[in-house]
Formats: sequence, structure tokens, C-alpha cells
Amino acid sequence: MRDQMEVERLWCLHSDEVHSFVRRRVGCAQLAEDITSEVFVTVARSLERDSAADIQAGFLFTVARRRIVDSWRRRERTQRLVERCGDSMTVEMRGDDATASSSLIDLGWLDGVPDRQRTALVLRYVGELSVGEVADRMGESYGAVESLLARGRRSARRLAGDVPLAV
Repeated sequence: MRDQMEVERLWCLHSDEVHSFVRRRVGCAQLAEDITSEVFVTVARSLERDSAADIQAGFLFTVARRRIVDSWRRRERTQRLVERCGDSMTVEMRGDDATASSSLIDLGWLDGVPDRQRTALVLRYVGELSVGEVADRMGESYGAVESLLARGRRSARRLAGDVPLAV
């Protein structure tokens, strides 16, 4: 209980500062929100391990810096995976009548999807991994990956809506 109250106190005092700090460095509001959340999850886990820990603002910003670097590394790994797949991929499209057809889709819009969502989408749909395998690779829970995939698909529909299918 004390741990939860401490995390809430730290959130109230420093979440805006941490978010601004991260946002200036990553340039994407959605990614900054994800990283800010990760920072406070890390704080909660630290307090679970050592409830006597005295967490100061400096610790929050150190964790934020590390999560930003992790994000850049994930983006780099995803980019390499996408480059190996080329600029397009063949996907199976299902219509309302459940008929399948293969289509070539341009992957250029992926740059607009936040890093963690892009990683989950690429691993799941390009790498053809199961949700559980994606969770293992990303070091996330099964539910977190399902959430990332849902948000990623929503972002993809928004960004790729105008992308014509090449035959």
C-alpha cells in the first residue's frame, strides 16, 4: 500500500516534468506517453523490490534516459527487420465474404507508427510470430502486446488509409 501511495505521489509531482523531458527528446507525444508510463512502472517495480528505497527526481530522469535509449534501439532493430523485408510485403487480405487475395502493400507509412507499436506489428505480421512470441521478444506481457497490436493496427489504418495497393 505504501508503495502504491509513493508511486502516486511521485506521479503527481513529476509526471509532467518527465513527460516534457521525454517529449523533447523523442519528438512524438504518443511515444513520450509510453516511455513516461514505463518510467513509473519501473519505479513501482523498484519499490516492490525495496520498499525502503527513497526515490528522488534524479532517479526518474535516469530511468527516462535509459528508456529513451531502449526506444531508439528498438526502432533500430525494427528498421533492420523492415529493411530485410524490403519496401513492401505480401499480405493476405480477407474481404467481407472471407475470400482471400494476396496484395502487395507499401510499408513506407510504418515510419509514422510509434516505435513499440511498429515493433509489435512487424514481429507479428511480417515476422509471423505469435502474440506470445512477440511478448517474449519484446520483454512485455501477453496483454501488453495485444494492446500494442490493437493501437498499432489503429495507427496503421489511419496512416495507411491512403496507401494504394500495388499489384
